[in-house]
Amino acid sequence: MVQGIDKRRFERYDVRLPVLYKRLGSTQGKAGVGWTRNISLGGVCLDLDERLEPKTALGVLFQTDRGAIEVEAEVVWAVTAPGLDGGIGHGLEFRKLAPRQAQALERLLAELQPTPRSGHRLALDIPLTVTPRERPAELIAGRTGNASRGGALLLLPRALSVGALVTVRLQTPRQPLRVDAAVVWVDPPEKRQPGKAIRHGVQFVSLDWSTSLALGLLLTGAG
Repeated sequence: MVQGIDKRRFERYDVRLPVLYKRLGSTQGKAGVGWTRNISLGGVCLDLDERLEPKTALGVLFQTDRGAIEVEAEVVWAVTAPGLDGGIGHGLEFRKLAPRQAQALERLLAELQPTPRSGHRLALDIPLTVTPRERPAELIAGRTGNASRGGALLLLPRALSVGALVTVRLQTPRQPLRVDAAVVWVDPPEKRQPGKAIRHGVQFVSLDWSTSLALGLLLTGAG
């Protein structure tokens, strides 16, 4: 934990960041993936695909829009069963943070004030196709600009209507990810340039746990 500060005074911020984790001292070669529920300078609450025992020491890597933050932490508690979205909740306390790690966390949390951004967007540039629900035979090719667990920025050759329901297929190195989404905003005509892709903001309507994990791997660069 951070020295010199009462950990009970740490303010927690609800933010969804993809994380990679690995048991310290383990010979297990493959890192696990999960998502944050909330984070503070003293610790973090994670949703993971497995249940870890209290006192398990972990190396944790948070992926942020300013790069990765690596810390050491210890599991304090874990729930006994998956939540509604499929993830198993864990409370972790940070071990002593190096000054660089503490500063990186402080900068991240400062950016979340005064209103936490639960959908913290991370840069992502991969090909995709979009199918409007009202025209299931149509495929619109485009690319992503960024993404989070809650939604994404899509760059498309033509404008869709705000409120349109679509199926987004992200073309990842492993396998395509299929996500249902709703268009929440589109660049107005005065911001569009001839021959340039049109920006669309979409909110994911449903994201099952396996797709959330695959998206987390993609955003951490491990997918």
